Amino acid sequence: MNAHLLNLLLSFCFILSLVAFCYNISFGDYNDTTQHNTTQHNTTQHNTTQHNTILNLDELGKLARVNHIPIIFASDENYAKYLSVAVQSIKEHINPIYHYDIFVLETDITESTKLALHSMQNTNLSIYFIDIKPKLASYDTSLFTLNYYLTIEAYYRLFIPQIFQTFEKVLYVDCDITFRKDIAELYHTNMEDFLVAAVRDVGLILNVQVRELEMYRAYIYETLQLSNVSDYFNSGLMLFNLRLMREVNLDLLQLGIGLLQKGIKTLYSDQSILNYIFKDKVKYLPHNWNHLIWHTEIDIPTWKERLANTPYYEFICAYEEASKDPYTLHYKPWNKLDIAYGYEFWRYARLCPLYEIILHDHITHKLSLTIKEYSYLPIYKAKLKRYRILNALTFGKFRKFQNRKNELKQKISNMEK
Repeated sequence: MNAHLLNLLLSFCFILSLVAFCYNISFGDYNDTTQHNTTQHNTTQHNTTQHNTILNLDELGKLARVNHIPIIFASDENYAKYLSVAVQSIKEHINPIYHYDIFVLETDITESTKLALHSMQNTNLSIYFIDIKPKLASYDTSLFTLNYYLTIEAYYRLFIPQIFQTFEKVLYVDCDITFRKDIAELYHTNMEDFLVAAVRDVGLILNVQVRELEMYRAYIYETLQLSNVSDYFNSGLMLFNLRLMREVNLDLLQLGIGLLQKGIKTLYSDQSILNYIFKDKVKYLPHNWNHLIWHTEIDIPTWKERLANTPYYEFICAYEEASKDPYTLHYKPWNKLDIAYGYEFWRYARLCPLYEIILHDHITHKLSLTIKEYSYLPIYKAKLKRYRILNALTFGKFRKFQNRKNELKQKISNMEK
């Protein structure tokens, strides 16, 4: 057996041992972990042996109170562990003069997970669960475009005005957002006569103005009928002006379902619908409030050079400035450990009752990717030979296989180290 195969086998065995270790912690000792966290929070005013489930709108209406900050998440069982990190980051920055009410729209979160999340409550923060199945039963959910990264929970925000009928305004937040600032400051944004407040999606400016991808250009100007690509917002964090929506009789759910029934091409699914409905009615927030971390890996100086002397230059500069002190971090550090600000996610995660679950799932996911990657090694080598031949048969600017050949060569080299 050569040294490479021996090293691979040893690495495989090491990862398996880590998986077994985390499995025992996550599931064998999970009851002990939950019990520990329950005991830890006995000093609060909440009973952690029972979670809060809101059963009807009358019960929910009583929670629309002065000095309360309503924050809405939509989650399934799989993303609940990341939701716990978002909640922990909110707890770290609360202002004691406010009470923070977190509402989780869900259909399948288990009782044990709800109890674990419930144990995170304190005197200034409450967590409530709203089972949205009765609402979904009235609609044809096959209309919702779903894929490997988009679940039905993304569409729950369309139900927000219908569910929170007595609230003046509410905040919607994706589960993969971590806070570095008090969310109450965002909630108290003056909405003026705007229906929603959100942050521009710099990634779309990149795709349309820098990469010049026709698919995105058609999506912005033809499908969504926006007057400018800079009008497009990211729906991962939104402040809903529910009072004004009621005053102008805007039925978000019916409008959204209507667009789906008409067959609108939803490149970004629910986000497409929200941009179509709220165009020209959006208050744009500073980039700090929804900072998309995956974009920081792109060469910003190149962006600025390409967009110099265009109306979009100021947005790129604003994004670059926000990256120095983001108020939120919109990212998935469990997929990429060395991502910018990733350490902040893990710092909060270590304080969560579902931390071991996050570790277990991260390791098993990486293990499956590693096994899959190495199973492709013979295929990569065969492809490399093919690209070498194709590259030799072309010349000059037509040597389009050069980059792909070099990529495969580097990938194989890294795997055989």
